[in-house]
Amino acid sequence: MRYASTLAVAALATVTRLSSNDLFCGMANHQDQFEWARRIALVVMLCVASTACSDAPDSSESEDFFSKTTQTARERVVESTLVPVDSFPLSRYDAFDVSGIAVDDDWIYAADSKMGKVLAVDKEDFTSYRLIGLGPGEGPGETSGLRGFDISDEHIILANRPHRLARFAKKGSFIDELTIDHRPRRFWVTEAGKVVTYDPTSAPHLFMVLDRNGAVQNAIVDMRDVFDEFGAGATLRFSGFADFHNGHIYFSGYSESLFKKYSLDGTLIFSVATIDNHSSEDSYTETVMGEMRILSYTDTALYSSRNLEAYGRYCLIQPVLDDDGTILPYLDVYDAANGEYVRSYRVSRPPVEYVADAEHLYMLQADRNPETGESDRYVKIYDNVLRER
Repeated sequence: MRYASTLAVAALATVTRLSSNDLFCGMANHQDQFEWARRIALVVMLCVASTACSDAPDSSESEDFFSKTTQTARERVVESTLVPVDSFPLSRYDAFDVSGIAVDDDWIYAADSKMGKVLAVDKEDFTSYRLIGLGPGEGPGETSGLRGFDISDEHIILANRPHRLARFAKKGSFIDELTIDHRPRRFWVTEAGKVVTYDPTSAPHLFMVLDRNGAVQNAIVDMRDVFDEFGAGATLRFSGFADFHNGHIYFSGYSESLFKKYSLDGTLIFSVATIDNHSSEDSYTETVMGEMRILSYTDTALYSSRNLEAYGRYCLIQPVLDDDGTILPYLDVYDAANGEYVRSYRVSRPPVEYVADAEHLYMLQADRNPETGESDRYVKIYDNVLRER
């Protein structure tokens, strides 16, 4: 039995918004991301210390998680500005609180947290659509805080409540639920029917590999020693974005300029600095009030990335700020084999999230609706710049 800290997030203040034994089978790549802030005052209080026991095999690397190899590239090579080939507003389908998107061969999916459902829109003409999910509630399959989703060949899996994953048929009917012992921020269903989770706040390991019954088969990146060293600050330092593609886990740091790749057995394949390679020494501040320890980002914190998508030979990382704190209007391409920077593209408006298929990039972007004059969220479609050349 080892010590594991239980953390409670006390406040998140946004100053400037940028912007079943056979439960699972099949996998489709999905990047479920949240919208982040340019300037965050994130306050985390260490409230409870509890003991936890983990019988899962631990495949953590012995090296410091924050160690990295610097990039040989020092400047961006901007190839072009991305121009959408098509788009549609999500308000057309009464979806006003979309935070995540995914695609398969025929449909574009968008998770609406307020409705507690996933919207599926036909790729061909954007007119046919359906809603998947039972909506708000505490019953089987119902939603209380939609945390994300993933799609497989025949199913859609929703993180519909804390510690619950619900499976639905793609046509909308509820099938069953799986109970797990943590609350992942991201998760993916593998081709073998396992579930890979990313949880930087409530689990003793950053990544977990679960079997079909929800039992932990493998645990990657042990955070318990880091919690002992940094306390509540570990939730800040481990903040970031993850994707699962071709049997590997990719991670890009939000407050740390890191880009990492792991195999499912926990082997670290690379850990490199992103091209900006901001120093994190001045990004954190700490206040002690009696027995309460409050940690947060400084006003001058430099954030590294806010989105990650792996496709084919490449990973697409969205940077946040330059050394002067200016918002960067780019998407950076890195080699998925070794983490080396390749090239960049300019975007007119930073996306909230993006995913790729064989032909296109699909970006969730905020824009003004010319028909209503109101701010709206769009799915904008671009040529896939990650395709093989």
